[in-house]
Amino acid sequence: MQLVPPLLVPPLGPCDDLFLFQTLKWVFVSISCKIATAFEFERVYIASKYLIKHIKN
Repeated sequence: MQLVPPLLVPPLGPCDDLFLFQTLKWVFVSISCKIATAFEFERVYIASKYLIKHIKN
C-alpha cells in the first residue's frame, strides 16, 4: 500500500485560506447578484402591470 506523497496534499496555509475566502466571496457575490436580479425582475414586472392597467383605463 503506497502512502500519498506530501506534495499531493498541500498543507492548509494562508494561501489556501485566501483561496477559500475568494471562493466564498465569489459564491456570495453571485448569489447576491441572482437575488438582486430577481428583485429587479419583480419590480419591473409590477411596474409594467401597473402601467398596463393605467393605459387600459
